[in-house]
Amino acid sequence: MKPALPLFLALAVLSTPAFAQSPATTQDAPIPTLPEVSTTASPYAPETDTAEAPPSTPDAVTPLEATASASDEVRADEADATQPADAPRTSGDADADADTVTDNDSVRDDGDPPLSRAEVDRLPVRALWNIPYAGLREARHRLDLYLPREPSVFPLPVIVFFHGGDWVAGDKRDAARRLLPFVLSGRYAVVSANYRLADDARWPAQIEDAKAVIRWIRAGERRYGFDPERIGVWGEDAGAQLAMLLGTTGDIAAVEGDFGRLAPNSRVQAVVSFSGTSDVPGLLIQPGRIDHDMPDSPSSRLLGQPPSQLADAARQASPLHWVTADDAPTLHVHGTLDRIVTMAQPEAMDAALRAVGVESVLVPVLNARHDGFGAVADEHARVFFERHLHDKPLALPSDEILDLQPQ
Repeated sequence: MKPALPLFLALAVLSTPAFAQSPATTQDAPIPTLPEVSTTASPYAPETDTAEAPPSTPDAVTPLEATASASDEVRADEADATQPADAPRTSGDADADADTVTDNDSVRDDGDPPLSRAEVDRLPVRALWNIPYAGLREARHRLDLYLPREPSVFPLPVIVFFHGGDWVAGDKRDAARRLLPFVLSGRYAVVSANYRLADDARWPAQIEDAKAVIRWIRAGERRYGFDPERIGVWGEDAGAQLAMLLGTTGDIAAVEGDFGRLAPNSRVQAVVSFSGTSDVPGLLIQPGRIDHDMPDSPSSRLLGQPPSQLADAARQASPLHWVTADDAPTLHVHGTLDRIVTMAQPEAMDAALRAVGVESVLVPVLNARHDGFGAVADEHARVFFERHLHDKPLALPSDEILDLQPQ
């Protein structure tokens, strides 16, 4: 997949003028492109109040709280009552004891040359990698956190990304280049999280992990300057199914899990799904190039058995099953030629959300298959998050996308 922001453009932010926020205030106003910021850019403040609030302002974030170190967070998680400090450690736990990853670690992005730690550090971004979000017992319970280098006076909305990979592959750094522009804008904190893969942990481990990430964000609101009431989730493929479930099961105890940080709930305020499965049983009756009831199909590996043999688990894993009127607004971006997860999936979810009064937008990518939608699709995601996490009255760039990526 082509990155939303080429590396050479991201590096150019160090020499560009400071970011000026768009004055757009109506639906018909032009949609701004993702802004670039310099190291001297002002921290984000709401347009209705441009003056910086003193540290004593109720929702203000003090510099001390906004600049906590990753090693502090590791120690806090080690003290988590649900994960004893003497719990057995896995081979993946070594990275959790460092503020950053080792020199040979890198950010990967869909086949492009790796982005090294040194390159990330040249950007006006604080990148904290391999933070454990649910203790140290599971190697996959790690997230990467990206913050603007200049702390914000006001709490920042958080965008959480969940990678794809058919529930059996993928990594939290796969989309790093696409996520960095959100941080460079100075308007968001970004979290990219791993979750347990299906060959190591059967359903519902994956959604329990995703919910633990959201609770970690809520628990870290003062430490990192998060706004716990402005959380957006974005996923691709398997990650999109998790994102949609977060949008529909914020108060469902059956899939909440009992590990990690405690929080009142795991609700989110906006969902973006790229090529997501919304109805696991529906996969069995929708024509495509995969027989989803075969033992080695992605959904069978997720559940542990073919969906037809685990009807209750298949429904539980389906965002469509949980739709209610209090769900989060959702953007669906889906290829019209997708033969793995067909267009019937987002169409059904879109219709169900609309039927109960929840905002839902389906943007088909014409002539596209399962993924690889490119920067235009990412721009739709950005505008959707601006609309729901910053209350910007923006219209999406288009009702459909013409796929220009090689298939």
